[in-house]
Amino acid sequence: MKKLLTPIIAILLIFYVSYQVYRVIFPKIKTEMAIYDTVKNSIHADGQIIRKEVPIFRDFEHGVVACTAEDGERAAKGEIIAKIYESIDNILAINRIRAIQTEVEKLSQLNLANKLTTIGPDVLSKQTNDEIRSLISMLNNGNCTKITENIEKIFYLLNERQIITNQVESFDARLQDLLDEEEKWSALCKNSIQDIRSPLTGSFVNYVDGDENRFNYESVLELTPEDLRSRTDKESFNENLVIGKIISESRWYIAFILNGPDVLRLRKDMEITISIPSACVEEIPAKVVCINQKDKASEAVVICMCDQTPGETFKIRNEKILLNIENFSGIKIPKSSLHKEMKKATYGVFVLQGNKLVFKEVNPIYVNENYVICEQNPDSNLKLYDQVVVEGTDLYDGKIIR
Repeated sequence: MKKLLTPIIAILLIFYVSYQVYRVIFPKIKTEMAIYDTVKNSIHADGQIIRKEVPIFRDFEHGVVACTAEDGERAAKGEIIAKIYESIDNILAINRIRAIQTEVEKLSQLNLANKLTTIGPDVLSKQTNDEIRSLISMLNNGNCTKITENIEKIFYLLNERQIITNQVESFDARLQDLLDEEEKWSALCKNSIQDIRSPLTGSFVNYVDGDENRFNYESVLELTPEDLRSRTDKESFNENLVIGKIISESRWYIAFILNGPDVLRLRKDMEITISIPSACVEEIPAKVVCINQKDKASEAVVICMCDQTPGETFKIRNEKILLNIENFSGIKIPKSSLHKEMKKATYGVFVLQGNKLVFKEVNPIYVNENYVICEQNPDSNLKLYDQVVVEGTDLYDGKIIR
């Protein structure tokens, strides 16, 4: 038995020694490309939006409401923002007339372009492709704020191409059909039975949620966690009487509750941006105006002020939000590639240049469990698209990789 085991053990030892020698002579390394990236240092929260807004109701249920002001449109005090008609047929006629007028305006522009434009088909093709790429990018990123506008531009460019390439001589026939149709719809329109005027100057929104007066706009900076958590009943109203509301102040607030550690990441007068994914709002500039906290260990109400009002925010109230405290932009590398140079107390990475390893110092500005963002400037040793070593043994500067 011993005679049998001896050669087996000897063979295993030979294999083991050979493997170790092979690893030294032909070391196996793995690399990844250094790329440019931007990461956001963010905090998740449940935001409560507070505005200075006044609901508007009509006096009777009879008739059908047609808003003459668009959502977010600025209305002066006393300006007509809605009309009440006897029947829905009147509303349908008015909406169709508006759609016809919009199409007539675009077709008239195209006819004029046929006479004045010097743009060639190649330029139009490039513009169309750019708009299509922009549309795809918006869809991929979940940004739905300007999709309709983007699609309209694409159709306009396609129609303009038909004119330029003489696929159609003009849109005169279509224009005449539209004008004839507009005349027929206009004959069906009757005068409104009541005009609704704005009670004050501000932005009109044709929506009411019952929380317009839940918090006092004038004392918003005094809110506590208990105030935000209080579940008061929404203001009751007859939905058949709703016209909408006027937001009289362009400055609005988002209030939210944070625990102790997250509160320490913010300070009063700090400039941040706020993202609201559910409303397709990527980044709204905001300022931390108040942090109400009993002591450093307790939770706090943080109140941010916003001056910009994207149209998508007019109808939202309680939303999941992201507080983007700081952006870090630079060269992104895997965390496994980062090494500490003990003699100089600096950080660096091994880069494969040809068949040689080169140690390059880096300045990490952001680190998480998976990757590192390194400072990028003209003097940086690490360059974009360098092949950084993420896996390997016995690494040192100048090592030749066979």
